[in-house]
Amino acid sequence: MQSHAGAALISLMALSCAVDAQAARPPVVDWPTQFLGEHGGSDDPMLELRRLRPVPDFRLTDQHGRPVTQAVMRGKWTVLFFGYTHCPDYCPATLAALRSALHGLEREDPQLGSRIQVIFISVDPFRDTPALLNAYIAYFDPQFTAATGSPGELQRLTRLMGINYDYIDTASGASSGNVLHAPQGDYAVDHTADFYVFDDHARLLEWMKPPHTARRVTATLKRILQQYGGW
Repeated sequence: MQSHAGAALISLMALSCAVDAQAARPPVVDWPTQFLGEHGGSDDPMLELRRLRPVPDFRLTDQHGRPVTQAVMRGKWTVLFFGYTHCPDYCPATLAALRSALHGLEREDPQLGSRIQVIFISVDPFRDTPALLNAYIAYFDPQFTAATGSPGELQRLTRLMGINYDYIDTASGASSGNVLHAPQGDYAVDHTADFYVFDDHARLLEWMKPPHTARRVTATLKRILQQYGGW
């Protein structure tokens, strides 16, 4: 299950790409019934985030030791997702796809880089120190933000956003059952694999489920930016 991030990064550079054209959706001012139904009914945990627009405040620390709060999401469009640096698949694949997609979109709109940002939030605060986050995120793009926080703050934020994660013992496959304490022994992190797109008022617009290939991410981000006025 768990492997060194470096080996995973190399293998993921050869990922094949496929465009996934998604249907246009209404503006963020109101969540229509059909959109809510697409992701679940009234028990959908993401429903709470929709009602709490903009995203609830949080306090994390980035790869340079600086505080990261909801304020950094205001004034810029934000792609936000959760993971960890030891992730063998989803996290490096998503970061590589976002790097490729954003660099490609910036060739069409050179000013786009100043208007959109990527924030990677680690849900493995026991291993992901600022120094490790800095080295990890720099491999993909030093302009990306990598952050983490206290176990309690991460649990609070992820619960509000409907994000799930758990620590899994790599030997037994057993769940730790408690994300507030560091697991014993070698472990992986089972976590939600979606990423989320917010407008420059920190309001959730849409989220994208895997697979996160470069061409699919490019098509999705371009459609969202054009549809909601960020392009």
